Amino acid sequence: MRNLTRRSFVQAATLAVTTEPFLRADSAAAEIYTGTYPLDGTDWLLDTDASNSGRDRGWVRQPAPGARPAKVPWVIQDAFPDYHGIAWYWREFQAPQNAHRGGQYLLRFHAVDYLG
Repeated sequence: MRNLTRRSFVQAATLAVTTEPFLRADSAAAEIYTGTYPLDGTDWLLDTDASNSGRDRGWVRQPAPGARPAKVPWVIQDAFPDYHGIAWYWREFQAPQNAHRGGQYLLRFHAVDYLG
């Protein structure tokens, strides 16, 4: 088995998720998730976190006070010109009712950068 970098692992996992149905193994008859609920659009908030202290400031629970409206997918430099660093995105949405036992959802992110 080859050594995987984080990037190659995420790419391989994304391909596996997008090319095979997501099966529930804990149900009597395997259930297939087929619904797609896109979260792209302009209902996002975005803020920079150059000091990487957003978690300590409680940004996991609520958006940063200076967060700006943002479009997803898009580039961060549209809202913060010349910024290249850590950033946080927020969006509230009402998840559709999940009729599958266990109520699990699969979130899929495309073209997401990460801190390496």
